[in-house]
Amino acid sequence: MKRLNKTILTRRIKAVLGSSEGASIILVTIISILIITAVIILRITTSSLWASAGKQYNQDKAYMMATTLGESIDDLLNSGKLTDLTTMNGKSETVEGADVTIAVVENGDYYTLTVTSTVAGSVYQYKAVYKIVRGSYMRVG
Repeated sequence: MKRLNKTILTRRIKAVLGSSEGASIILVTIISILIITAVIILRITTSSLWASAGKQYNQDKAYMMATTLGESIDDLLNSGKLTDLTTMNGKSETVEGADVTIAVVENGDYYTLTVTSTVAGSVYQYKAVYKIVRGSYMRVG
């Protein structure tokens, strides 16, 4: 009896695979595997792109905060509204999730302004070098 069931099952499998119905089952299985694989690859790629976009956003925000403040200080120096750059040394502020600090290093007649902005681990530094010429600051680098 067991041998008979096995023989019947074997014949049935051969009949299904030999007919167009068997080819359809194999084709559907292959297409399903391809679709599932494509979905998994798209999911991984999308996750990677979102993570990269978030990191780039933080880097861009750190850049914008540092350069905006640095250029504002430069404008204040050029217009004469800020007459002593050393008064800015050590100032620190948290603005829109960015930690911004100002450092001024004096070396003779030269002053190096460094504005550092940190946003979620992304750091950007804006640097400018000034020289005192006839009592006012002139940017040299």
